[in-house]
Amino acid sequence: MPVYEAQCPVCDASCEYTRSVAECMDTPTCECGERMAKMVFSAPVGYIRGKFAPFKSSVDGTIIANHLDMAEHNRRNGVVCMADGYSDETVRKGVFGRKPAQHVADKKELRDDLAHAAMMVRDGYKPTIEVHDE
Repeated sequence: MPVYEAQCPVCDASCEYTRSVAECMDTPTCECGERMAKMVFSAPVGYIRGKFAPFKSSVDGTIIANHLDMAEHNRRNGVVCMADGYSDETVRKGVFGRKPAQHVADKKELRDDLAHAAMMVRDGYKPTIEVHDE
């Protein structure tokens, strides 16, 4: 299930909550008693990458049936995909008009990274595999 963020309009407290996509607007109640407001940063990553079933946008109510619909929806509503490299800080400040510049490694950086990785493997490094239950 996707995790969403909510913020209290009265005391500015914030929290994360888990709901199905259909129930994402059912936000929790703040400790001060006020109903919290859903903070919209992007659609859940599961709906952005790979195939997905059409769904109703919780932002503007339109039906999103494919990646082109998603891209248009995000442009129209100022929504960004956190997986595209945006940080929470820049999104909270509203600094997301342009996609962040991607660093392109030069040949020396690539060579150094490969040499470092080979040295780590030689010294016994074993990567850990994380499994995320949804």
